[in-house]
Amino acid sequence: MSVNSKTFDATAFRNALVNVYGVREGGGFFVKCGLIITTAQLLKERQPIWVQVRPIKDDPKSYLYAAKLRGWDLPSDIAVLQIDMKMAWNSDLPEIQSAYLRFGSNRCLTPGNSIYLATFDTITSGIVQNNQGITSVWESVDTNLKGPPGFPFLDPTGRVIALSSGLAQHMAEPIIRALLKPSKEGVSVYKRGCLGFKLEVLTASHLLALPKCQFKQVTGWVLIDMLFPSTELKRGDLIVSLNDVIIGAIPPANIIWNLPPDVPIKVMWRPRHHDFATCQEATLTLLPYPQEGLPPGYI
Repeated sequence: MSVNSKTFDATAFRNALVNVYGVREGGGFFVKCGLIITTAQLLKERQPIWVQVRPIKDDPKSYLYAAKLRGWDLPSDIAVLQIDMKMAWNSDLPEIQSAYLRFGSNRCLTPGNSIYLATFDTITSGIVQNNQGITSVWESVDTNLKGPPGFPFLDPTGRVIALSSGLAQHMAEPIIRALLKPSKEGVSVYKRGCLGFKLEVLTASHLLALPKCQFKQVTGWVLIDMLFPSTELKRGDLIVSLNDVIIGAIPPANIIWNLPPDVPIKVMWRPRHHDFATCQEATLTLLPYPQEGLPPGYI
């Protein structure tokens, strides 16, 4: 394993990193004995999965193991693989003594800090450009590095602070911990909740469409449609915060995206029929995420 860094100790993590061969080639990393985090885009159900592992501590020799899909979450592109030594292919291979990677915190970093892309053969150093980037659906770590899918980004202590997709530790870790729990369902699927709202960011055109706008210093997201009926909110209302987080510049999906069903969410909004001049508040409960996914624009 070569290291493009003067200060990073790569030898401590060599055995934690693997190559993954599914429908395409990528990587992953051990988080528990026999359990690997990788990207879902490499895999298909009932498709053979092979993992290249350095099973013996301080030994650079690698072996090819058979693995099975333990659980996944397609929206976040996260998958958990399991290497079971009882599988026929693995029976004559060495027992795995791999190191494990732990999670750090992307929110403890600042732009300009060092960041490392760890692959099976190399660890490359770069810099954090934004430790809390905002996409339409998640919090990301933005960096000047780009590598194969499935390999992690590490902080200077060797802890995972983002996945290869850029998904930040703050949002990825709860999903991973849920998928690591034993399941009686075969391949486990992460269960997330949703509001069933279609929203669009408030613009001047929304304000100009009001009969009488007396309160113009507002930000938020306008409720365009609802998949499920609501007794509190109506189409055209302006949602200004979720769980006390103002959502003017922050997409609402960032607040609820990895929360499970039945979690209460405090919603504050400005009714359109009051020209956004008053505020109302209610606590809603997240509904199960549809198996077929949500239509574009819905949360």
